[in-house]
Amino acid sequence: MRISLHKILHIKRAADHNHAARIRPEAQWRLRADTPQQSLRSKGKTMTAIETRLIERLKQLPPMRVAEVADFVEFLAARESRARAAAGLGQAMTKLHALQLSAMTEEEIDAEVQAVRQERRLQGA
Repeated sequence: MRISLHKILHIKRAADHNHAARIRPEAQWRLRADTPQQSLRSKGKTMTAIETRLIERLKQLPPMRVAEVADFVEFLAARESRARAAAGLGQAMTKLHALQLSAMTEEEIDAEVQAVRQERRLQGA
């Protein structure tokens, strides 16, 4: 069962608004993300304390909430992926601009497209 991003954000906003002033100090995570936890290993990697804590908390949640967490994590991963792609595109554009190449004419662009199409036809045959 998938839950929409809108629903997840609505739940998060409501939780942030309703409970921001009532967070108990013992419920706050005061762990640094880079603190290794030597006792737990996953696929040869040492898990950080925050990862261990997240897994412990996930185990306490009902399946519906775990699905929401999974959807939210997928959303965050996709957002990071898009940000990396955008940064890479920006770097490529900067390098291209630094070459100070003259603009291609429409005829040159058409010739390039035709050459690539011809090459693909030959590879497919």
